Amino acid sequence: MDETITINQLAKIFDISHHQIRYYEEKGLLFPSFTDNNRYRKYSLKEIYQLAQILMLRNLNLSIAQIKDMLTSYEKNDYLSLLREKSKELSDEINKLQKIKKAIDHHYVN
Repeated sequence: MDETITINQLAKIFDISHHQIRYYEEKGLLFPSFTDNNRYRKYSLKEIYQLAQILMLRNLNLSIAQIKDMLTSYEKNDYLSLLREKSKELSDEINKLQKIKKAIDHHYVN
């Protein structure tokens, strides 16, 4: 049983383009498990998890360089610390937006 998938299948799983996956490969963030005789890139479960991690970190507005650094040199505690910091930033942003919404609702909507 083949336990790998192609780049197009991987792209479909995450609803992204295969060009985006190739970009991450070009930047050294993701590599296929192997390339078969037909030159098809093949990805295993490890790469699926790694791409999920890359996409989550991009959603947190980390740069490609920061993500590469995280994937290559961060220890678990560094990673958790960064996630705590990003969580606090998101909470602060949510609170700010809720205050703005409340002001708009109070002054203009009601």
